[in-house]
Amino acid sequence: MALYQPIKYGKTKAVFDDWRMINLYIDAIKQSQVILMGNIGNGIIRLTSTVRQIDLDRGFVITNSGSLYSLGKPGLGETPAHQLMGICAVFHQWGFGTVFGVPHFFY
Repeated sequence: MALYQPIKYGKTKAVFDDWRMINLYIDAIKQSQVILMGNIGNGIIRLTSTVRQIDLDRGFVITNSGSLYSLGKPGLGETPAHQLMGICAVFHQWGFGTVFGVPHFFY
């Protein structure tokens, strides 16, 4: 709820379907950040920068990079294996997969 703020409609960068929020908690520094993950229509999983604001009522998210995303259909149930592999691949691309002990996947 700390991230909830009403967001006014604007030009969105993409629509995320089968989306989920990832809470990345770093125990050593007692900090967490939320990242939006989902499919933007091309079958490839995308992750955003850290989420700064969430408005579930209107279906919008604003990230630290200033991008506005629209939330389409949410993901239901357990996270599918292809999304987990996508997360692993992106975390390694971003340079911290090894630090967190994330398995290597080339996605």
